[in-house]
Amino acid sequence: MKIIAFFIIINFDNCKKSSIFAPEITILGRDMHVYTDNEALKELIETGQPKDRRYRSLPKQAVRGFLKAYNILLMEQRIEGLFKYKGLNYERLTNSPYESVRCDGKYRLLFISRPEEGEIIITNIELIEITNHYGTL
Repeated sequence: MKIIAFFIIINFDNCKKSSIFAPEITILGRDMHVYTDNEALKELIETGQPKDRRYRSLPKQAVRGFLKAYNILLMEQRIEGLFKYKGLNYERLTNSPYESVRCDGKYRLLFISRPEEGEIIITNIELIEITNHYGTL
């Protein structure tokens, strides 16, 4: 059985009733390329647990907000799609090459977006770091 919703195909064929719910999810038409060179952010994305000294003090709410923002960045096809998520509060920082989205009320995810070579539409996003919006982390 397959359900198609908002360009996402969820395949329930491999799920067993007694096992943990783990459907196969395929996202169609995804053009956004999100990447990072920050090892701590990679680990946070893969495990959901901050082990790096810098991010260990992050509250669980901020980590959940970061993962939510990361998933939204993956789902969108272009950077302008972030404007429809009012809770992210997407903004380009003044006098800086960075842009940011809200992880929670206190923390923000900084990133740089750029177009693919020879393209106009911004589809490459490099995650930089999670920062305290009201001071240093």
